[in-house]
Amino acid sequence: KIRSFRVYPRSIFLKPIFLEMPYTHISILENFWFVYALRNLSKDFLYIGSTNSLERRFTEHNNGLLQSTKAYRPLTIAAFIGVETEQKARELEKYFKTGSRKAILKKRFLIE
Repeated sequence: KIRSFRVYPRSIFLKPIFLEMPYTHISILENFWFVYALRNLSKDFLYIGSTNSLERRFTEHNNGLLQSTKAYRPLTIAAFIGVETEQKARELEKYFKTGSRKAILKKRFLIE
């Protein structure tokens, strides 16, 4: 399911179905930067981050290599947004981490 995102007109919004696909099917995502939301429902935890390799970063989070999410494992990818540049990804990550934007992310993009 692809949706446009209002902050950056050329961004994409994808559900994390790609993790179940063979690597060859996700090669179109290689040139994107991602803002992602990780979730642990049993601990009511939501983490927002950005990366240029979603699969690598997700593995780092779930292997306990990152202090910020180590206590909240196992994590699942709730959503991610692909944008064309690192700068756009960092701006979008900051946007979702400030004020009530995390609540907006939960309400508008994350499906229970």
